[in-house]
Amino acid sequence: YVSARILGLLIDRADVGRLVRLAALAVAALVVGGLLAGGQLGPTLEFTRLNYRVAGLSYQAQLSHALAPPQLLLGLMPDIYGNPADGNHWGADLNTWWGKAYRVYSESAWYFGVVPLVLAIAGLVVGPRRQSWFWLALLVIALALAFGTPLNAVLYHLVPGYEQLSGIGRAVLLACTAGAVLAALGCEAVMSASEQGRDPTRAVSAVCVVLLVAGLVGGLAVWVFTGSLEAVGMVGVGTYTLAQ
Repeated sequence: YVSARILGLLIDRADVGRLVRLAALAVAALVVGGLLAGGQLGPTLEFTRLNYRVAGLSYQAQLSHALAPPQLLLGLMPDIYGNPADGNHWGADLNTWWGKAYRVYSESAWYFGVVPLVLAIAGLVVGPRRQSWFWLALLVIALALAFGTPLNAVLYHLVPGYEQLSGIGRAVLLACTAGAVLAALGCEAVMSASEQGRDPTRAVSAVCVVLLVAGLVGGLAVWVFTGSLEAVGMVGVGTYTLAQ
């Protein structure tokens, strides 16, 4: 993020003093943050040489821990595949049916809210800021990693220690972070457009319609599928899914 901001300043031909201040603050944040987290980071780094994964996973084994494509719907409806608190979660089985490893609810859930999602997309339409593209890129990269695209191969072969990671699906944490920041930037863009006399209502409404259609089509497809689950004893799962 800091590198992207510095690159933006270089493009704007900012004065050297401003660049130096930004770089100095970034280094200070890294040092202070590293010291504060040292009690966790030190043992973790040591453990990377001692744990049972030290030999690393094969690339194919790592990809098996990615999320199945239908898990994309969780970004709109986090409980569309049930919730363990309600005793009807079947999303882990969905992964195995897709040829992936069994992933429990906490390893596949990702969601930062429908309203933030609307704002994030609308902001990119109404008036994206330069840093919006950085966070959008992070969102796309995170989802690409979580869902097992060939992007994982780049990190697997180039980043030391990456081959020890089995839970690549947890890259959705980065996606949620990026999405939340995009939502804040989107809110700012919508407010700014209103203040400048531009009406952002059309863009926001269009985004709402697109997400509504995606949610209805995807959700109803899942609901139809739950008929086969009802047939094998998961009574009530169809009603639950329809409510989602």
